[in-house]
Amino acid sequence: PPPPPVMAPTRVPRKAEATCSAPASADAAPSPPAPDRLPFAETDFVALCDVLRVPDSVRVTAWQSYEKVFTRGTVEDHLKKELWGICIFAAAADLDEMTFTFTELLKCLSISICRFIDLIEEKDRIDTISTKVDSIILRLKTKYDVLFALYQKFERTWGQIYVEQPSDQNSSELSSSLVLKLCWITFLLAKGKW
Repeated sequence: PPPPPVMAPTRVPRKAEATCSAPASADAAPSPPAPDRLPFAETDFVALCDVLRVPDSVRVTAWQSYEKVFTRGTVEDHLKKELWGICIFAAAADLDEMTFTFTELLKCLSISICRFIDLIEEKDRIDTISTKVDSIILRLKTKYDVLFALYQKFERTWGQIYVEQPSDQNSSELSSSLVLKLCWITFLLAKGKW
């Protein structure tokens, strides 16, 4: 594979400068590179980190993880953002600095939970993820499987309710997309904050 492109450091946004230049305590871990420079140049990576409110320590760890994966395999341009998201997620989980929800991350990456899990398993084959991240992914996968099965049952039940009542004027006025929307909203209300 061709060598990775050489990345020039970029300037940290003003908001992040304040956190970079804060005085470090004597027993604090070594700080990241110079306060006004971070070791990544992809402006899209910086933008994704900004949207997710990712601290500098997570940015640096995520970028280092991305570089490991990038140097060991070929990353297509359209997959970079997804890989960055996975690296950010793993770094934030490992460092206990999760500043975003899983849903926010999926929305930013414009991918489904299934695609995310596939990509993180792919990354695990190239650069092993920690047991902490692995357990988080396992819990997410289990929760998704359970909720997906419940929703399918709920959807079938709703479908039967509206199919069994064909003489009812209300059911004939409801389109299938409206029934699905009502089903989804009711399901979300019924499941609560599980």
